[in-house]
Amino acid sequence: MSAMGFKLGLDVFVLGAGFSRAVSQRMPLMGDLSDGVRVALNDKLEDRHRRHADNIETFLTYLVSAKPWISAADRLRDEALFLDASVRIARFIEAVNLSDSDVSPWLDKIVRTWVSTKAHVITLNYDLTVEDAFQRLDATVDLAVLYPVVVSPLMGRVGGTFSGRMARSLQLYKLHGSINWLYSGSPGASGEPLYRGKPTDEVARDKVPLIAPPVFDKSVYWKHESLVATWRFAGRALAWAKRVIFIGYSLPETDLSMRCFIRDSCHPDTSVVVVNRDGTVRDRYESLGLKMDPAVYSGDTAVADFVDWYVRSVS
Repeated sequence: MSAMGFKLGLDVFVLGAGFSRAVSQRMPLMGDLSDGVRVALNDKLEDRHRRHADNIETFLTYLVSAKPWISAADRLRDEALFLDASVRIARFIEAVNLSDSDVSPWLDKIVRTWVSTKAHVITLNYDLTVEDAFQRLDATVDLAVLYPVVVSPLMGRVGGTFSGRMARSLQLYKLHGSINWLYSGSPGASGEPLYRGKPTDEVARDKVPLIAPPVFDKSVYWKHESLVATWRFAGRALAWAKRVIFIGYSLPETDLSMRCFIRDSCHPDTSVVVVNRDGTVRDRYESLGLKMDPAVYSGDTAVADFVDWYVRSVS
């Protein structure tokens, strides 16, 4: 056993957008988020913004990237627009408001298994799918136990006290931030505390969600100490893993940061399992020189089939 609860031979899970979509067809895809943000911010968009706004990933990256061809004033306007877009993304995801009947039955099964095995779960998603399932299992346990970094309860800003139980549980590494991780949005916010709550809460009126663009250059957000630590701890989990299971993550060619992160972190003997509706995604992982597990989980029931097998195998 090493620091942070890592032990040789553990299973590490990496979740992509396909995981959340498999949980419920009501969960928005990137295209849905793109349309929602573009409509909500339409009055603030210039023509140059609209040329990039069809893809929310590209749009967010464009807004925070250094662009020497625009004025200093326009760069500041882009930074402000990025914060506005972050809030809109959070509200759009929150508005989905899934009921128990909307959620695939396998979700609670796999989260219960993760809790019992104290699993390490890396996610590239902003949503609270895993957190919500965790609290359905035991609402008395505080969400703080999930995160490898300190994310304080929002009510602590107004004198609220902690009332949830703390217990060693699964570890959830949110590499791209989260709609419930709130900060000032200031470029100099690298060391400021993160708060956990809804950006629509009255006590969060001066906060925005910490959301990092999921493709291209994330360096501006690697300056925040909590996000840096999250990536570092996640890399350590991958390094100790005997097996890494990628669920719903298609490993796009444009996500150079994740490609480098995976290649740098995974041990050559680590076995990789790919769970994805699109069976051809497996080829992208093989191209990184990873050791592929012979098991194949693809098609519309890929996630459900894997969860059924995995829960039985560890019970």
